[in-house]
Amino acid sequence: MRYWDTSTLLVWALLGANHASADDYSHTTTAFRQWYPTMETQIIAKYFQNNPGFFDTPCMSCYMMPTVSCLLGNLMESEKSNMAAAGVALGLLPTILAQAGPSPMEMGLLALRRPVLGFILSAASPALNPFRAFDYRNPAKVLRWRPGDVVALKWQPIMAVTIGVAELIVGSAALANVMMVVVDLTARCVFIVSMQTTFLAILWVSFAFALHVAGAACVYLRVDIKTSESHVPARGLLSLTMWIAHESIPCANHGAVIFSPKPDTHWFTVLSWFVSTATIFNITFGTLMFSGAQFVCFQDAVVIVARLLFSVIICRAILLYELSGLWAAADFDKTFLEGLDA
Repeated sequence: MRYWDTSTLLVWALLGANHASADDYSHTTTAFRQWYPTMETQIIAKYFQNNPGFFDTPCMSCYMMPTVSCLLGNLMESEKSNMAAAGVALGLLPTILAQAGPSPMEMGLLALRRPVLGFILSAASPALNPFRAFDYRNPAKVLRWRPGDVVALKWQPIMAVTIGVAELIVGSAALANVMMVVVDLTARCVFIVSMQTTFLAILWVSFAFALHVAGAACVYLRVDIKTSESHVPARGLLSLTMWIAHESIPCANHGAVIFSPKPDTHWFTVLSWFVSTATIFNITFGTLMFSGAQFVCFQDAVVIVARLLFSVIICRAILLYELSGLWAAADFDKTFLEGLDA
């Protein structure tokens, strides 16, 4: 396609939107205003710099295909190959994160003792480790110490608070890193699976978080936990103070806990089936979405993968440390202990 023909088609695609009502606009040109650093130096950015009036009119979804086609037509074959390599790297990202990420059982057990930390780590881990339907493993098997596992110590009060608050801060930093990557993806690239939709990356992360919450609900429906603390219910300010104190220290300092099974219910059966099935769907959806990312070069894709994987690994390390502390302070009903060494 000649450059004059390309310019004509781009102008027709965007200025032709004047004939449509503003209510028909389902996509704006924000996706074409920002680029990843490598792509910013290529023909695309140069073309827009030479055509400052390109963004004067919003772009309708029906013009997205010719617009993207024209942009790709201005790229050299080597640059297209670079983007194809980036699609392969990004397409593998959901599977990689799922293998490195936590299981619903692990995150649910943490949420029983430190719900705020569990909330933060769930939001910062945009993938779940898949499991079979109805296969909510014995919590004793999840928590038990194995050679090479982290050993959680019971700290002095000041040190315990320092470590607990540090976990919250580091987890929040990992969450902020994930959100920054997702916002960049939303603004700087187009997903070929639905070019007019600008929130696919946000939808993928949000759905993963919803699955973490549903997984924690499954654990709550399956496992009963009792503590060695006073059974006199705290009220008002005292209750809030105790909750903040528990949330600010590691699980190893919470005191002894006893895990016992709850009777299976229909809610648990349905919810556990949903989480296991939806986890596979989330990985599949993420693979399809990321493999079709356009205007991302391989160098930028490596940075995206590294940043998301770094957040997941950090969250996983915090989670394993807390689960080790739970094991050190836990006792189990004999039903959970049956077959533990199998």
